[in-house]
Amino acid sequence: MAKIDVCLDPIYPDLPLDQRARRVAEAGFPAVEFWFYDLEFKRPDVGNMLSVAEGMRRIAAVAEVCRDTGIVVNNI
Repeated sequence: MAKIDVCLDPIYPDLPLDQRARRVAEAGFPAVEFWFYDLEFKRPDVGNMLSVAEGMRRIAAVAEVCRDTGIVVNNI
């Protein structure tokens, strides 16, 4: 069953995805979602593609936070 989640993309924009997920977990939410793990936004209107390796590193870091805190990813 789906859980209420927090979308990581707009919150804490100065933090990496994994630290955003940790903050969400600390706030008591059970789940997160994110869409742009493979983009880096230098300006709000322009996204630059990251390398596949960097995108996968970001996913792995969020997965580690999920294991540590018990939150889940609802949507990517």
